[in-house]
Amino acid sequence: MKSQLVVDISDPAHVSLIGLYAGCYTGCPLPPPGPASDAQFQATFVSTPGEFLRLAIFPSLTPHYRRGRPGSTMSLQAHDLPPNTDLELRVNGVSAGTVASGSGDVILALSFGSGVTPGHYLLSLAHPGGATLATTIIDISAAPLAVVRSGAVAGAISLSTPANLTPLTQVILPIVMR
Repeated sequence: MKSQLVVDISDPAHVSLIGLYAGCYTGCPLPPPGPASDAQFQATFVSTPGEFLRLAIFPSLTPHYRRGRPGSTMSLQAHDLPPNTDLELRVNGVSAGTVASGSGDVILALSFGSGVTPGHYLLSLAHPGGATLATTIIDISAAPLAVVRSGAVAGAISLSTPANLTPLTQVILPIVMR
């Protein structure tokens, strides 16, 4: 019987649970040191009891800051993208521009205009007109303590949010138990 588990491998507790879940109680190989131990990666472990774990790392899109005021430029890092591919950055499903993935790691600087509506924005990197590779959420807040982010990162590809963009709407439903 095969098992599949997707976890954030940056948490040591998850790494030890992975070994137990896969039926490998001792001698399980741990993820190699280096990029795979960073918080921005998710890994899928697929195994059959008694078999060693296999690791697959998926592309990631990680903001340097998740919250900013209108007028912020948010910097993002994308890792483990397909190399030498043109990818589209979408904000709430609307294209903000196309970027080349180069060697598979890209730094982006996404500008939110000063007139942008506060709220949550879903950012995704995808093949143009195709499948989404990585997503993250940015919160633009007009709260008094929110900070305007500069997004100044050397080598970042600059993009702007599309005009008249509306934030995601949240629906909070009650919990009904019987």
